[in-house]
Amino acid sequence: MSAPRHRKTPTLRDSFRDLPLFLLIFGVACASMLVPAVHGLVVNDHTSAQAFLYAGLLGLIAVTLIALAIALAVASAVVYRRHGVSGVSDGLALGAGMLRQVLPLMLLGMVLAGFTRVALPEDLIGRWLGEDAGVTSVLLGAAAGALLPAGPYVMMPLLGSLLGAGAGVGPIAAFMTAWSIIPVSRTLVWEIPFLGGAFATSRTLVSLPFPFASGFAVPYVIKLFE
Repeated sequence: MSAPRHRKTPTLRDSFRDLPLFLLIFGVACASMLVPAVHGLVVNDHTSAQAFLYAGLLGLIAVTLIALAIALAVASAVVYRRHGVSGVSDGLALGAGMLRQVLPLMLLGMVLAGFTRVALPEDLIGRWLGEDAGVTSVLLGAAAGALLPAGPYVMMPLLGSLLGAGAGVGPIAAFMTAWSIIPVSRTLVWEIPFLGGAFATSRTLVSLPFPFASGFAVPYVIKLFE
């Protein structure tokens, strides 16, 4: 009696192969626009670089959305075939429950961002987090990003509000990078208990330069596309 054949786990390459051919061709065409965008930067033709970069990014976003729509359709068909209408209803109910959990957090973040924009004077934000604040603004941005424990639903509206109120892109970039890779709360609550103090300390030390590098480099990179 022959041994049962195990189904091969699909790889990322297999997932790409399953996409429609037109979508793959369109995605490659959009990605190829990054080549003339880089060339435009090299030859100091920023207008052409912007055009190719934005066209490529918009195309890649469209490809991603279409691929997600196809994945949703396939997943719905599989669930319907295995579990019928009740399975589809259960999936929609679970998705609606997740949405109900997220919406209050998003609303809280937007309200907090609005209050922050009104409460903090623009001259105060500009003095401490503006482009003219120099190294101090980047240090404050990195420190705040590492210490504040809020999630993306709160943090993104708040950062957008600060940016609109006069904060520089450098400190905002330092904030986001520190919040992403060296958050103190996540390190203490999750990383040290599960991965150990030696790993957490080593990873944090290696990651420390990145918020500052981001804070100093992002303003210069943005100017290339202005």
